[in-house]
Amino acid sequence: MNTQVRATSHTSFGWVAVAANAVGLTAVTLPQPSEADALALLKSLAGETLPDTDRRLQATLDELRRYYDGEDVRFDETLDMSRGSEFQQQVWQATRNVPRGATTTYGTLAAAVGAGPASARAVGRCMATNPWPPIVPCHRVLGKNGSLTGFGGGIETKRRMLEMEGALLPLG
Repeated sequence: MNTQVRATSHTSFGWVAVAANAVGLTAVTLPQPSEADALALLKSLAGETLPDTDRRLQATLDELRRYYDGEDVRFDETLDMSRGSEFQQQVWQATRNVPRGATTTYGTLAAAVGAGPASARAVGRCMATNPWPPIVPCHRVLGKNGSLTGFGGGIETKRRMLEMEGALLPLG
């Protein structure tokens, strides 16, 4: 059994929780209204975890706090993608290459992994099961017409993240 540890932190967007095993990060939650909500979401993503008594996840939490404060953070954490299919792993890796301040589409990502634009829905399913937002920046993936579709944290959170990164102009 590969033991997982967890840690939580408050960010300017809300509470986040992270989990990791000996291989790498297994899950990161989108910001939640409370620490309890973040831990409940983490459990649904990663399963059982133990508190991180060694504080090895503090650097990741610090990067997440800085990211949600609007800093340009280059996430380079090792991710344990072993629970994903080969296709999911390819899509998640390709998504990591979408730079801050830029967006792409589901069809473009499909083409980038050699699946062709007809596989856009399959890419959308990969984004829906992404356990590492914003490290795998699924919020930067838009619909074919540039619409803000499909985001587990809600469309307004997606818009807010993209505005913060400079990929969208603020409304109003």
